[in-house]
Amino acid sequence: MIKHLKDIKIIIFIILVICAFILSFFFFSNSPQPKTDTKAKELKPAIEKLQENTSPKSFGEILPTAAPKLIPTLKIPATKRKMIEIVINNNTFTPKDISGELGQIITLVFSAQDKTYRISLSDFGLSREIPANNNGFIEFQATKTGKFIFNCLDNCPDSSRGTLTILP
Repeated sequence: MIKHLKDIKIIIFIILVICAFILSFFFFSNSPQPKTDTKAKELKPAIEKLQENTSPKSFGEILPTAAPKLIPTLKIPATKRKMIEIVINNNTFTPKDISGELGQIITLVFSAQDKTYRISLSDFGLSREIPANNNGFIEFQATKTGKFIFNCLDNCPDSSRGTLTILP
């Protein structure tokens, strides 16, 4: 008789599980659908178009982000490098007039002979301190054409300047 009671408990448990399943199916299938407003319907084509434009076309393609795009400062690739040696002695640059070409990577090598100089090439936003009896350099890419002044900033007369000409 105990064995028979055990079988009845199992059958009742199975019936309860089946009833719960059936009730949940009817309960969730008859639930009312949420109403959509007219603005959502109007925006749907725009959202789909946006999703089309932002979905990757191939594996590994980078999707657009909200981050700003980097804009190159120069659309001309660097053609070659140019190194120019400039001696500074008694507040005078030798040579005083130098030149380069647009797109070149220019290295100005300054040799301070008698004291420490602070050199500026302000049109390119560059400056460098050159210790006495040492060399220092300023390296940049020529991104614009014209004549540009390089000069000494500290304790130098106004005549302590040179001209860099960048040709097209």
